[in-house]
Amino acid sequence: MSIQQKIRDAGVSYLDDAEVLAAVGQLSPVVAGQMLADIGNFNQLRVLPVEELCRYPGVGMAKAAAIKAAFALAARMTDISLLRIVDSPGVAANIFIGRLILEEQEHLEVMSLSTKNRVLGVDKIYIGSVNSIPVRLADILKYPIRRGATAMILGHNHPSGDPTPSPEDVSVTQQLKAAGDIVGLELLDHIVIGGDRYSSLKERGLFG
Repeated sequence: MSIQQKIRDAGVSYLDDAEVLAAVGQLSPVVAGQMLADIGNFNQLRVLPVEELCRYPGVGMAKAAAIKAAFALAARMTDISLLRIVDSPGVAANIFIGRLILEEQEHLEVMSLSTKNRVLGVDKIYIGSVNSIPVRLADILKYPIRRGATAMILGHNHPSGDPTPSPEDVSVTQQLKAAGDIVGLELLDHIVIGGDRYSSLKERGLFG
């Protein structure tokens, strides 16, 4: 029975992992199975560069892009409205992980919060490393101000997979905290994502 017939007659839930991957990427089940055998699981597959996916027979750029897009769609299906109250670093980290885990460059984002730590929105500030881009505090603050926020949480990813904050991360955090205090916006935390792990600068006592 083909994968299409199985989906029609039994439903997607009856597909095994290789069949799901084959359906998403329009691959042969043999190639999909080999990919999973080599890479390990979906969590490792979703962060694999497109170029690595294209090494497999019959997987061109279009099919590799379809696989990456499917992972992005799955991540975005975790709507932040389901995690509206941010009452711990772990809750904030889960939101940022869902948004940033697939990114291969550093993305800097700011989460705007109400007086009761209700999420008002998450906005992307920069794409690139904070070591190489001119991080302007005004560019970060304008989003929480526009949303009428009283607090904010900064978040960015380390594509290397290591969530350890860099000296530059600490410096930006301390500068943003001081600037936020001036305009009445409390910086609650800065979350650094590395794969599915995170570091909280607040928990590490790096606010200065």
